[in-house]
Amino acid sequence: MTTSSIINMARHYLKLGVIMGVIVSIAFVLGYFVLYKKVMKGEKRLRPLRLIGFGLFVCYLAVVCGATLERGGNWKGIQLLPFSSYLDAWYNFSIFAWRNLILNILLFIPFGFLLPFLFETFRKPWKTYLAGGLFSLMIEVMQLLFRLGIYETDDILNNFLGTVIGYGGYRLVCFVLPFIGRERDRFVRVMLFQIPLCLTILVFGGISMIYQCMELGNLKSMHFYRVSMKGVEVRLETELSGEEEEKWIYRHARASRQETMEMAKEFFSQLGFEVDMDRTLYYDDTAIYYSNHNQHLWIDYAGGVELYDFSAGWEGNERVSEKEGADREEVEEALEGLGISLPREAEFEELGKGRYLFSLDRYEKEGIMYDGNLTCDYFVNGKLDYMDNRIIVYERYRMGQIKTEREAYEEIIQGKFAGWPREAPEELTILSVEPGYEMDSKGFYQPIYVFDVLCDQMEERLIVPALK
Repeated sequence: MTTSSIINMARHYLKLGVIMGVIVSIAFVLGYFVLYKKVMKGEKRLRPLRLIGFGLFVCYLAVVCGATLERGGNWKGIQLLPFSSYLDAWYNFSIFAWRNLILNILLFIPFGFLLPFLFETFRKPWKTYLAGGLFSLMIEVMQLLFRLGIYETDDILNNFLGTVIGYGGYRLVCFVLPFIGRERDRFVRVMLFQIPLCLTILVFGGISMIYQCMELGNLKSMHFYRVSMKGVEVRLETELSGEEEEKWIYRHARASRQETMEMAKEFFSQLGFEVDMDRTLYYDDTAIYYSNHNQHLWIDYAGGVELYDFSAGWEGNERVSEKEGADREEVEEALEGLGISLPREAEFEELGKGRYLFSLDRYEKEGIMYDGNLTCDYFVNGKLDYMDNRIIVYERYRMGQIKTEREAYEEIIQGKFAGWPREAPEELTILSVEPGYEMDSKGFYQPIYVFDVLCDQMEERLIVPALK
């Protein structure tokens, strides 16, 4: 999700909130002057500041409900494990994951501020905290009942934290402007209510600092939690080595936005086109570029390029067919026209209907490793209308001591692995183990162990990081 899409979504829900706020405010004013003042002869004065507060609160509630419930049938399940979203954000360390956590906290700060401001009964902190927790729980239950998004314990925790921070903001404002809604507090007491905000900033800042100081990044294959292996019958049907050894860690430089722009300019220049600067899109992990002739180029910051050239399949107004049975040299020549050269060791395969595959399985030459696949659609006119290059180039970084196969197996026995199952099976049969590699969150290619197993007669793979 791009920053602009988040802003546009916020505008949409804010517009909805403003409309609801205006409608409710008008109804409230009419009720006050017509029913309360004229019919009931009421004498209490309407405070303009309180009226504005009611309008803002209604606007806010409409925004929250719209943002959390108006998302169609995008059902993603249930996650009851506390702090699982933080573990996921840590191991993937994606901007998207951390941003969602922070937004869930920010979303409920107005609730904790406006509720005690508008209603005297909620000026006791525990009542506001309870109301925030119940409101968040209500939203999660509605998501569960109507299968919207994901029912997640962490959402309730984050929303509750936002409520607590918002209430602290209310007490701080009351200290500076006592006419807002309560008597002037003691300074020390007010500062105590700011502790949640300070701790939140320290925790997120500390996580960022720890991550930046780490030499290597985090692996997605790290286990979030231990699987209970109590009562699981484990069979071992392969030989495991107990020999200690070292393996290379490789590195792939993560591209910046500016670097992807230079790549796009060079790529399109091979085709005789230019980048359409007005249509460029930047996502968390990918940049999308368009040429002035409507070619699409997707460039992942962590490696990988995908091209859509819809003009390649046409000669004038006539459609050109895909070429079946093309030889390797023809397809390689078309790739070289895009500035892509592959090692001769790459395996070549025809997939049918003009689609071809080049693959390299951790091929290394002069300290450089090539790993991945390239898929393309080749036409009889010698052009490619689709190309997806997932062959990533890595350079050697340093040697690292790895666990033995037996040590990795012991971690499986302890329930410390990623992959199936999320709950322990009755039987687990280890069929084989192979070394592999996985790119971490900083672009390093780290060694892993991949275990082929049977989980209650279902074929699955369990992954254990290999570095000690």
